[in-house]
Amino acid sequence: MSHIVNTKFFTIFSSLSEEKQKAFLAFAHIPQFNPSNKVKEFIASLINQPQITNKKELYKIIYGTKSYNDVDLRMILSKAYFLCIQYIATDALLNNLSDTYKIVLDKQVNQKTDLLNKLKEELSIDKQSVAFFKNVYFYENLKFEYEYQNQLSSKRQISLDFKDLDQAQETYFLIEKLKILLVKVNYAAMVQQEGNYAFTQDLQVILANIENIPSLAQLYVNCINLYLEPQNADNFLQINELLASYEVNVAEKELRELYKHVQNYCIRMINQGNSLYLKHLFTIYEKMFANKTILENNLLSQWTLKNVVAAGIRLQEFEKTTAIIENYKDYIVSYERESAYHYNIACINFERREFSACLINLQKVYFKDIFYQLGSKVLIAKTYFEIEDDDGLLYTLDNIKKLLTRKKDLTERHINTHKNFAKFIKKIRFAQKQDNAKLLSLLESTKLVAERAWLLSKLS
Repeated sequence: MSHIVNTKFFTIFSSLSEEKQKAFLAFAHIPQFNPSNKVKEFIASLINQPQITNKKELYKIIYGTKSYNDVDLRMILSKAYFLCIQYIATDALLNNLSDTYKIVLDKQVNQKTDLLNKLKEELSIDKQSVAFFKNVYFYENLKFEYEYQNQLSSKRQISLDFKDLDQAQETYFLIEKLKILLVKVNYAAMVQQEGNYAFTQDLQVILANIENIPSLAQLYVNCINLYLEPQNADNFLQINELLASYEVNVAEKELRELYKHVQNYCIRMINQGNSLYLKHLFTIYEKMFANKTILENNLLSQWTLKNVVAAGIRLQEFEKTTAIIENYKDYIVSYERESAYHYNIACINFERREFSACLINLQKVYFKDIFYQLGSKVLIAKTYFEIEDDDGLLYTLDNIKKLLTRKKDLTERHINTHKNFAKFIKKIRFAQKQDNAKLLSLLESTKLVAERAWLLSKLS
């Protein structure tokens, strides 16, 4: 048999979704479960080069110029098979044994089913205890692995490095502590709460007596420091390097969260006037599209797309941004898809001064969301201003006024921001030229105004 397609391992591996295969690869990088680099390389090759299933070709990828040895490859397939079974069992337990994995477990995990069921029973898993279970599972599974590997070692002379397993356990709990601290500093930043000194001490306590910080843990350390030391650009540069180097080893959900923290940092720096981070932000969006972490459950949020388009427009990356909209519109949930598509295309039309196309696209936008409704009305008003359609402008401003009056769920801040926009665009349109200086001063001194930069440009 020159190919691996009929092996037990490949039968199971190929049944996993692309997302699950990547998660399995991340699982294979945990020394506690898999100390073999060759197995990791084997799994990575199947994901990165799925067309290669020939044994000799796979052997060459893993062993290089070494002469083909069928026993070596059989050993890797055997280890990969049991590792895949363990991944499926672990994932099943962490997700309360979904029906799909129950079937796989019943058919495939003859050696481990009893032990895993015993572990599940001992921990009394239910929906209320899942969060606790996720934390303690690695410790309990560690004890289980000792028992299982010891049984194997008597038959196959497999050696087990207990020091490595203990280190993996310590690494897991280190990362969990860092995750908790990251949640705390993120919340403090959102509510603008002072407390960096206390959080810095927390970080020092967590990292005390750790000589070599694992790469994934370092990612979280750098993320935390983005909040504690926002002016230190080295943290931002280092986390980007780490993400580029290790993203293949990080589970998709975890990677998405890390990217979100880096996005938030860029947005904070942009809001503080550092426009250099606008390019960084757009680059991060491009990376997330490339590795699909921007999608959640294979869907793209309309709000995420709106943010991407806003960044692309500010950079005048019209071609790239249009391509993103066209390539990913089908990932938006069906009942929001058409409106999100036409709204974002209209935004690009406006910036390219394609005003007729902008109005045509906005006619196809039907959002129930109040913020999209306001955004559409503001864009229509700006378009009528540019083409000097005064009747259309006044009609749209009246619609904005009615919308602000009807919607009770708007905050006072949002109401005033859009009221001031309507006031200033009307004054600028119908003001005498000699009044511009007075209007400019008034606009600059008014804190809450939507589309301030655009309004200022009309007075300059």
